[in-house]
Amino acid sequence: MKLSTLCYLYWGASLMWMVDAVFAYLEVGPIYFEALCENAMNDAMLGISAVVLGLLIWLVQLFLCDPEGKMKAMLLKKE
Repeated sequence: MKLSTLCYLYWGASLMWMVDAVFAYLEVGPIYFEALCENAMNDAMLGISAVVLGLLIWLVQLFLCDPEGKMKAMLLKKE
């Protein structure tokens, strides 16, 4: 696994969400963890969008850097 800025951003965001959940639990109590349909849907969409954004950033970086020139060769290859 490549350790780079993107990796550190994901770890930072994960830790931020965990700390936020702990503080919300301390403030609100166990009712914070009751599953509501609209909250579950919002959390799922947020998680999916974060993963998709990370994948898009990774793909753009892969195409821009292209250390071995494989992507450029694949795009310029004529069949």
